Amino acid sequence: MEDEHDKTLEQEGELLKLDSKETQEANETKECIFCAETIKFKAKICRFCNREQVESKQEIDSVVKNESEIEGKEALKKKFSQFKEAISQDDLSKALFHLPNDLKAVYEAKLDNSKRNSTTAYLLLSFLGLLGAHQFYLKNNLVGIFMLIFSCSFIGLIITIPVWFISFFMLGSAVEQSNNSISLQILKELANSYNVA
Repeated sequence: MEDEHDKTLEQEGELLKLDSKETQEANETKECIFCAETIKFKAKICRFCNREQVESKQEIDSVVKNESEIEGKEALKKKFSQFKEAISQDDLSKALFHLPNDLKAVYEAKLDNSKRNSTTAYLLLSFLGLLGAHQFYLKNNLVGIFMLIFSCSFIGLIITIPVWFISFFMLGSAVEQSNNSISLQILKELANSYNVA
């Protein structure tokens, strides 16, 4: 009888141990490795951030890397769409703000090769201004042709001399305006040639 009684006590003890172990595991918690919220120890997915709980450091690094790549691509697509929208509105400052980083060097190189220089424009205005050379330099070909044709006659000189004189005061803003239109043209070319994967 004592043997049976001992066996019964032993079985009850094991059951109590199992119960307490299950209760302890049910009460045990851990922090989510992504959002640091407290979740159950056996949880496979965090109930707060809905991310799968992984065990090893390599798995964690892999998940974080994949998520950051996806977020990076989405951010690049968003920035590029804002860039294209700004270009369609001819808003130079907004387009430059949203210009993707990998296009900035290409843009600056093309702009350096194409932009107009104020000193060159003033020299052309000073020496060949009556013939409209500064207008051709600034890509204002129609005004340049007008000045060239009218400066060939005496009556035309009466018209072109005041235009030439006024140009000395307006040339700085004309160079800036020409450079802005060149910048927009370069940005449009880049937008058409760039592909966001």
